[in-house]
Amino acid sequence: MDLSCNNLMRILLKSLLDKYVTDVRGSVAVIFSFAAVALFGVLGLTVDYALWTGQRAKLQSAADAAALASATEGPIHSWNSEKLTAIATEFAKNNLATAGKSGPISRLEVTVAGNAKSVTVRLQQTGQSYFTQAFLSKKTQIEVSARATLHGEASICVLALDPAVSRALSLDGVSAIQGDNCAVLSNSNSSSGLSADLAARLKSGMTCTSGGYRGLPVAFNPTPLADCPVTPDPLMQRAMMDTGVCLKTDFVIDGGYQRLIPGTYCGTTRAINGASLQLSSGIYTFTDGHLEIAAGAELVGNNVSLQFKGPNAGFKFDQDTKISLTAPSDGASAGILLHADKQPSDSRPFHIMSADAELLIGVIYLPTGQIVIGGDINLDGVCDLLNGIIPSSCKTNVGQKSHWTAIIANIVTTTTGANVILNTDFATSDIPAPEGIGGKVVLEY
Repeated sequence: MDLSCNNLMRILLKSLLDKYVTDVRGSVAVIFSFAAVALFGVLGLTVDYALWTGQRAKLQSAADAAALASATEGPIHSWNSEKLTAIATEFAKNNLATAGKSGPISRLEVTVAGNAKSVTVRLQQTGQSYFTQAFLSKKTQIEVSARATLHGEASICVLALDPAVSRALSLDGVSAIQGDNCAVLSNSNSSSGLSADLAARLKSGMTCTSGGYRGLPVAFNPTPLADCPVTPDPLMQRAMMDTGVCLKTDFVIDGGYQRLIPGTYCGTTRAINGASLQLSSGIYTFTDGHLEIAAGAELVGNNVSLQFKGPNAGFKFDQDTKISLTAPSDGASAGILLHADKQPSDSRPFHIMSADAELLIGVIYLPTGQIVIGGDINLDGVCDLLNGIIPSSCKTNVGQKSHWTAIIANIVTTTTGANVILNTDFATSDIPAPEGIGGKVVLEY
């Protein structure tokens, strides 16, 4: 039924006229009654039209969320119509339930077009009414549709690879991850493979865990999907580049300015006391030691890929530092920013605690490692609050100025004070996302 205000007004007035114009006695009482009823009808129409407008907005939001979530998972499920329909249905119902009472869905139709990599969701509800249904022969039906199309391949912003450990993807304390229009995934089959504390927030285009999840509904937007299939590591075939023999061993930059050239750096490489460490474009390997940026130092490099090899290799970017890195735009390491080799039972440190790591463009790839994002002076995994307030030493900012960032690691953990923004603006970046990482799901009405 057409919901335009003019058409509804015309139907209402016709109904009123049919009921009252046959009385031709012309008494004042009848005229007054007619005017009062007409006024009442106009007011009633106004109220109901406002209800329908709000109901349509909620219904459209539910269709949008369902189409986006389903299309995002398209590559994961090989565009299987049955599975993607189930995902869209769950998202639509959950979204409406979260939006508040709006009545049951009278029709839900999902169309999956695998060749076009798109999902179309159509929803219909009976319009809520306080007044006008008394005058209308048919109940008002509100119908919306949304089509989401995947451009490129699957868009992954976080993937925790460990299939067995609990809390493979964990948001601890007051921390946040935001990944709009992309997938946040945990391969853990544990009942708490995805975990979020009370004050933590996880926002994504779609969140999926192979096991279960732990956390209050308020922690997640949207509600995670459980029992999802394992997502294969899209970078598992990526090999590290050979960067030759050691250029320096246990190299310390204590204040001042230092420019490094691509190559291999052995032992621990440290920048401290306000040092400015500049990386020329190319590939760097840090072997058998840490890359440590501390005490007010900064690390800057464009078109660089940092490799970490050996049982003692890792990185630690302290809270009072500035980290600004972009991955190569071409070559074998295009799109790979931080890359650790595979070590069994990995306990190497991969810590980002910097308050200014807002420019990190590329993939952080730690296939057997745990990345911990968040400030923590004594590295005990817990931010030490001051009278219940998050101190500046715990505040970590990652990705805010990046066109895109993705994290693939065995275990992913954020701690109190961490604010992680994982953008997916691939089209605006000259740094390509590796195959299996960079796609974009867009709504097309």
